[in-house]
Amino acid sequence: MKQYLLFVLTFAIVLISGCVTDEIERVSTTTTTVPLPTAEGGDTVYVSYIGKLTNGTVFDTSYEEIAKEAGIYTILRGYKPLEFTIGKEMIIPGFEEAVIGMHVGEEKTVRIPPKWAYGEWDPEKVIEVNRTQSSPRIENVSRRLFMQNIGRKPFIGMNYVAPPYHWNRTVLNFTDFVVIIRHDPGPNVTVQTIFGKAEISVDNQSLYLRVNPKVGKTIMTSEGAAKLINVTEDLITMDFNHWLVGKTLIFDLKLENITKGR
Repeated sequence: MKQYLLFVLTFAIVLISGCVTDEIERVSTTTTTVPLPTAEGGDTVYVSYIGKLTNGTVFDTSYEEIAKEAGIYTILRGYKPLEFTIGKEMIIPGFEEAVIGMHVGEEKTVRIPPKWAYGEWDPEKVIEVNRTQSSPRIENVSRRLFMQNIGRKPFIGMNYVAPPYHWNRTVLNFTDFVVIIRHDPGPNVTVQTIFGKAEISVDNQSLYLRVNPKVGKTIMTSEGAAKLINVTEDLITMDFNHWLVGKTLIFDLKLENITKGR
């Protein structure tokens, strides 16, 4: 994983600790003697589920009422059966394996150990990045893009403001193809980043962006979700391990429908 990340800002099914086996364990099931199509590789399946930790805490579900009762309801998601295609690695392997062989209407409770869920904690997924990032204060900008963004022809000494950061820039020189600009943010300028507000400063050569993050915050980066686990004067420690890493997960499953694969 990269050691340095740019400051940029999922939904996945989140699927518990203290398991006595390394394999997927069927806790209970309901089935029928009537022959029905069963889920197999290549099929698209629709599964209602309740995901719990070994202490009974519900951490994810496809049922709206269960989510509200558990205090995990969010208006941003739709509560409906989970749709995925078996064999395409769209979900954790233990969940997919548990669904294989189920028929429509069948219900099952399974215990999934870390090996088949989010794995064990990986120290290589913990990295440090600098609190202060720098970039050149003087920048070459395509004249074509300059004209598109500013809507005016450049001239030496021209001051303007442009996204993504709305501070002053000064045109130092230009050619038919390139505009040379200098960033002049001024004092007490801040910008919003995925870490929170960042303070901007400059010297003759560089532009500096320094963040003030909060320990415990989870952020989205170009490398995925990360939890900020430590902040020092110079460094931020980021943990990219999934928050359910190392936990055994219990799922109540119901196969609602199958679209057979070709």
